[in-house]
Amino acid sequence: FWRARKMVRSDVYAPLLLLIALLLAVPWYAEATTGVERLVSGLRLGLGVIFGSHTLRYDGKRHGLQVIGAGFPRTGTKSIESALSQQGHRIYDLRSVIENNHQNRWLKAAREWKQQNNTTELEALVLEMEKLGYTATLDTPCYLMAKPLSELRPDAKVLLSVRDNAEVWFRSFQFIVQLLDGIWFCRPWTWIIFGDLRVFLETIYSISMENYVFPPELNYPTHLARPLPWYEYPVKHVIQDYRDLWISHYNSYHDEFIKNSPPDKLLVFNVKQGWEPWVEFFDMDPNDPLLQHDFPYVNDRKTLQVVQTIREVVGVGFPIIVLLLVMLLAWLVLKGLRMINGMTSTLFVQKKMKQS
Repeated sequence: FWRARKMVRSDVYAPLLLLIALLLAVPWYAEATTGVERLVSGLRLGLGVIFGSHTLRYDGKRHGLQVIGAGFPRTGTKSIESALSQQGHRIYDLRSVIENNHQNRWLKAAREWKQQNNTTELEALVLEMEKLGYTATLDTPCYLMAKPLSELRPDAKVLLSVRDNAEVWFRSFQFIVQLLDGIWFCRPWTWIIFGDLRVFLETIYSISMENYVFPPELNYPTHLARPLPWYEYPVKHVIQDYRDLWISHYNSYHDEFIKNSPPDKLLVFNVKQGWEPWVEFFDMDPNDPLLQHDFPYVNDRKTLQVVQTIREVVGVGFPIIVLLLVMLLAWLVLKGLRMINGMTSTLFVQKKMKQS
């Protein structure tokens, strides 16, 4: 350590060593069975939820809303997003709602549709989405409004993603809810992430679904453990108490949607089916290079477990990370001040030399 200290400038070594330690800690903490690829996928997924945008693969060649996702969350929607992106679509989902600050507009559109059978606000929202280049919708809140969306854009294709059965879907849905519980209700995330998103989801579901009951908040010490003053984790989840209600929602929604949708515009799709159903439904060229590769498989359970592990590491090391950020910020400020001071001194000397 002391030899290293002599090799590195005193104003740099501390942040550098802390940064190296954190980078080494995350892959060390993650289970070895996940592998480097799954760790990287988990990091990308976790960071993408917070900072991600949907413009990376959008080629700008498609226009108008062409694909409407009608499937529940945890029915392969991230895999479908990847497949649609590879076909040149720009995807609108919950991240897009947040990026474009559309939360209140979706709530207004949902209220107008459910209470007044009015789609004026939804039509205005769709026009704005199309103006921004979005060509496909997926996930929450869009699937809750898939029926009026398909009526507003009758030429769009509707993709109803499903799991093998309702029980399989609920187990997957339960896992993601429990993962989110660790962010919505637990320290340190409640200090740095506000609850606006949960309020939005609770409201949009209560408007759009009949007899819907949003699970109550988790609290300490009934549902949460607090081994450190700044770190909590759930010890009791309540989503299982609502199993029958959610399974009923899932089954009734699918039955009604299939019954009331034109067969030629609807594809009931399980990601296990791969590309085959897409070729005819999306009028794909049988020689399309995409078909030479397997259908994308994204956001699987093991990847989410890596996200959960990273969340736990960051939560436990929260004070160290804050200290590191402060030290890095202080170092950058000092570095900038020294550069400014050096430039000012140089200009002053040059000015004096010219005067002499």
